[in-house]
Amino acid sequence: MMSRKSVRVGNFSGFYGDRSDALDALLEGEVDFVTGDFLAELTMSILNKAKQKDQSQGYARTLLPQLHRNLSKLAERGIKVVTNAGGVAPRALAELLNKTIADLGYKLKVALVDGDDLLGARNSALEELRHLDVGSKIDLDGKEVIAANCYLGAFGIARALDLGADIVITGRVTDAALAMGPAISYHHWGRDDYDQLAGALVAGHIIECGSQACGGNYSFLDEVKDEGLFGLPIAEILSDGSSIITKSANSGGLVSIGTITSQLLYEIGSPFYLNPDVIADFRTIDITETAVNEVTVSKVKGYPPTEDLKVSLLVDGGYKNSMTAVITGLDPEKKAELLIKHLKLKIDLSQFDSFETQFLPGAKANPQSNEEANSYLKISVTSSSEGLAGRTFSNSIVELALSNYAGFHATTPPTPATRFDRYIPALINRQLTTETMSFIGSVNVSETIGHPLDFSTISDLMDLEAEEGSVKVGFEGGVDDNDFVTAPLGSIVGARSGDKGGDCNIGLFTKSRESYDWLANFLTVERFSKLFPDFGNFKIERHRLDNIFALNFVIHGLLGEGVSSSNRSDPQAKGAGEYVRSRLVAIPSMLLK
Repeated sequence: MMSRKSVRVGNFSGFYGDRSDALDALLEGEVDFVTGDFLAELTMSILNKAKQKDQSQGYARTLLPQLHRNLSKLAERGIKVVTNAGGVAPRALAELLNKTIADLGYKLKVALVDGDDLLGARNSALEELRHLDVGSKIDLDGKEVIAANCYLGAFGIARALDLGADIVITGRVTDAALAMGPAISYHHWGRDDYDQLAGALVAGHIIECGSQACGGNYSFLDEVKDEGLFGLPIAEILSDGSSIITKSANSGGLVSIGTITSQLLYEIGSPFYLNPDVIADFRTIDITETAVNEVTVSKVKGYPPTEDLKVSLLVDGGYKNSMTAVITGLDPEKKAELLIKHLKLKIDLSQFDSFETQFLPGAKANPQSNEEANSYLKISVTSSSEGLAGRTFSNSIVELALSNYAGFHATTPPTPATRFDRYIPALINRQLTTETMSFIGSVNVSETIGHPLDFSTISDLMDLEAEEGSVKVGFEGGVDDNDFVTAPLGSIVGARSGDKGGDCNIGLFTKSRESYDWLANFLTVERFSKLFPDFGNFKIERHRLDNIFALNFVIHGLLGEGVSSSNRSDPQAKGAGEYVRSRLVAIPSMLLK
């Protein structure tokens, strides 16, 4: 099936809960490998809670029925599977799969890649963790560590495939590693083939979120043909690291420069995309539309990785609770202020670890229905005490119902508190970690995976990024004040946003050089802060990606300590990009034609 120059990798899962029929749909076409990405920061918390209740759990259970249905097809066609569905219990999943395969009479080899779990025997490594944002050692202040998983790379996966594995189960590897591993194995790349590795990293980043590269979550809906469920992405990765991105057979959706650009901007920071095996310079990416639903991605420059690995650290955060009061009609801000004032008189807010209010205006002028007259006040607390954060807090709000603003009511009755994990992004020197690859069952193979040959430093990357301003960007449309039209920014700008721990990224892109030149000059950090004042209180960085007509804004701390503890209505910032697109601004009329 495999050609001499390229390998076809398709991805059937972008998160734990993705389409249950995705593997079936992907196998309707030609692929050499299928990957399943199931893990995210929130997922690790969910899987850890499952394991705490039952030590045999802790993996993505939705993988099993998909594989069970398709084992015969995978075996007959020699298609190999690579997935991080092992979560926090990769060995348990690998052993269960091996038994299922044997019971059904198939001769498929299952391999396990682990070493990401820093608890247990390697507990001393926790003492060396440093905070990713500030660099200092992490003071846990007596908090219980729920999980600590470092992000492993792709060479363990590649080694398992080299030795004949048919199914590779991992714990916490980087999302892109699932596609990089097959490419490394197939093309026999070494640790220092940085440009090739960077190209595969970009391809893996494009397909890691499934249908998001095929029209899913795409800003320009009118470009996407509604021919059924959106397709699943396939990356045909060539020996030089370039890739051809297509989608699964007989599917709807769209693969275009726009959809691929949009996905490239998903959950990134600076243009230097860090990975355990390589750093990809996103400023060098070239995207070309070569056919209908076919895009070629090439020219990615790679650099040695840093010596540190990222760690997803979860500690016991205590308890949290929220209550939302409905405020109807006139003077909503004054009504919200009254409720907060009376709540402070009723309960000592200093007892809580945190107290947060969010006023959510929604009332329309001259409303045509009761719902159109409503605004909302969300009040949230955290505490180490379940009772205090629970009914003590929520009862206090409801008890004010008859002695507060006119029309008081809440969206729920008094609620109990819920336990939450506090997410801390951390770093660890990779020399303190041990990645292993082993086969499950009768195949007696187990190896330790080595480390890269060379490393880059953060100062190296800062020096490279300083070159950002070397490319002149200027809008020379020759327009005067009368040549502008007030319109939504999204009239000419697409967006993709997401979370990175407590940070939010909002990637903005245009379809033409002229529109990008205007955007790059217009939307400075200062103007961004003024246009979106709810973001303006946070540190904001802007990064230019001139090659793909895109800007990336990183808003530090917007999501607090990450999705598991955030009280925002959109805790993963999925809608932040579309919010930005909805803002009315003055746009040169020539760009709207």
